[in-house]
Amino acid sequence: MTTIGLVGAGAMGSALGANWIAGGAEVRTCVSGRSTRTRALVAAAGVQAVDTLHEVVTCDLVVSVVPPGAALAAAGEIADAARAAGATPLVADLNAISPETLHAVAATLADAGLPVVDGSISGGPPTAGDHTRVYACGARADEVDGPWLDLVRLPGPIGRASALKMCTASMYKGSTALVLQAMVTARRHGVLAEFLDDTAREWPRDVPGWPHDVAVAATKADRFVAEMHEIAATQREAGLAPQLFDGVAAVYARATRTPLGGTAPEDLDRDATTEQILDKVTARSCVGPAAALFDFSGTLFHIESAQESLLRALGADYLHLAPAMERFGGINGSSTPQELPDELAGVWAERDLSARAHHDAYSGLSRYAGLDHDEAETLYRHGTSAEAWHPFPDTIAVLRRLHARGVPVAVISNIGWDPRPVLARYGVDQDLDALVLSYEVGVEKPDPEIFRLACAALQVDPADAVMVGDNPEADGASTVLGIPFVQVAAHPGVRRPDELTAAVAALLR
Repeated sequence: MTTIGLVGAGAMGSALGANWIAGGAEVRTCVSGRSTRTRALVAAAGVQAVDTLHEVVTCDLVVSVVPPGAALAAAGEIADAARAAGATPLVADLNAISPETLHAVAATLADAGLPVVDGSISGGPPTAGDHTRVYACGARADEVDGPWLDLVRLPGPIGRASALKMCTASMYKGSTALVLQAMVTARRHGVLAEFLDDTAREWPRDVPGWPHDVAVAATKADRFVAEMHEIAATQREAGLAPQLFDGVAAVYARATRTPLGGTAPEDLDRDATTEQILDKVTARSCVGPAAALFDFSGTLFHIESAQESLLRALGADYLHLAPAMERFGGINGSSTPQELPDELAGVWAERDLSARAHHDAYSGLSRYAGLDHDEAETLYRHGTSAEAWHPFPDTIAVLRRLHARGVPVAVISNIGWDPRPVLARYGVDQDLDALVLSYEVGVEKPDPEIFRLACAALQVDPADAVMVGDNPEADGASTVLGIPFVQVAAHPGVRRPDELTAAVAALLR
């Protein structure tokens, strides 16, 4: 008997499990930590509930059907569990992810010796009377087939099934988002009836079902957010602008924060009127922030120590200057100088409002610490380079998780140089929606205007944001606009392993 392990057994995963059971397979899934709803779906499908991932990866075939934002992490967990179990199952990734993410998944699994089938699901959960189409590519694509599936084998390398999913989902889910936006906008301007009447001339069979379609999509919006970003990434790979589906992701992200966003699809009131549905899809039900604002230096990233900077920029012969460099604050991003020469007071005060003042302040202070002109220039260039800055232990994970969940994120920094190369070096530049730098916008913290600019860039109300930073005077000024402030310690490295995660816990639930 073929054994199949499910990773992700929600409505779709459980229905797929029932399909393979109908074909004579034994299907297992780990229910440890899963919700009561998921356990009920598993039981109803006849899937065997087990307590560990070990029992899943020892099956002949492992199928991953998880939210798109969790696909890569799920692959890592499958690979780790397979290594520990000494198992080498075929893994079918049926997640709604971009070809780029699929290849990252395949590479993660390949490191554990696990072969991969790239698959994509088109349609709702399969039943005996309503089959679901599944596209699959890979040498062993046939092994994914089941009695309730319409399996279409795609020739060529893996990634093609995922690419197709991104194209079809852009139409199915993208059009629903357009309908949602249009209906809400029409009602806001008092022309909803006219809008529905006019569009019904073109789509007479579709328009009556739009309100229910919108309601169902809102209940699944938390899964759709990351999928829309995956579509945006796929379109970017095709040489197109990603903003269209990043915008669709924002539509679904907003829907997650409404009463319908917290409703199971099967609990929808099918008799609800269009007005009642729109009431629920426009009201905000969640408590707490909906967007995150971060300081840069001391919060997301930290500069290396004075000793490291001198060693890497100038060499070991300059290490003896470290104490003086710390006293005069000659390292970019270091603490306030203990001694500030009068001739540098003016540029120091303006350092975060002008690139020239920033350069003159720090290069001037390093000369006071004992460097000559050329040495000071070399140290300054190093201090504003990507190589000199390092993320805190949970920085990358937090930014990626927020992005995957569709949470708008901005960095607000009092800074006189461009940190974009730092963000790009660690691959988090794509996870940010706005970068508000004091020397570019002409205002610095604690002026409330810089927080207002960030919220405007994210298109969120200040009351819906949270500010995370290490400086209660500068970053804490966000509270003037009603933006809650969460302080993190500025200690570098392992001494601050998870403070960012804790600071945005409400956004990561």
